[in-house]
Amino acid sequence: MITGLNLAAYWSANFFIDFLKLELVVGVSIISFQIAKLKYMTAWITFLLFPMAVIPFTYVTSFMFGSLSAAQTGTMFFNFGIIVFGTTLVHSMRWMTEWEIVGDGLHYYQRLLP
Repeated sequence: MITGLNLAAYWSANFFIDFLKLELVVGVSIISFQIAKLKYMTAWITFLLFPMAVIPFTYVTSFMFGSLSAAQTGTMFFNFGIIVFGTTLVHSMRWMTEWEIVGDGLHYYQRLLP
């Protein structure tokens, strides 16, 4: 008799494979830093920890959509918007003295987003 799929095993296996694929890219980036003799220790740490943040975030956001293509497109646009518009907004606010504190606060809360 065939039993149902074990969801814990399914998600654990997916996470493990996604983690390995992303760490491969991270490894190439860190090796590139080393070849270029760039000493960005904090960047290395951020790169190494990034998969542990972005993979669960992506899994959670995928449940907000009805189809796979909508989830992929929505997640990509959300990340793109945060990276481009969020950082531009914070950078611009930090240059204006009357908005500097607000920009610092926004920067602090943006750290919660992978």
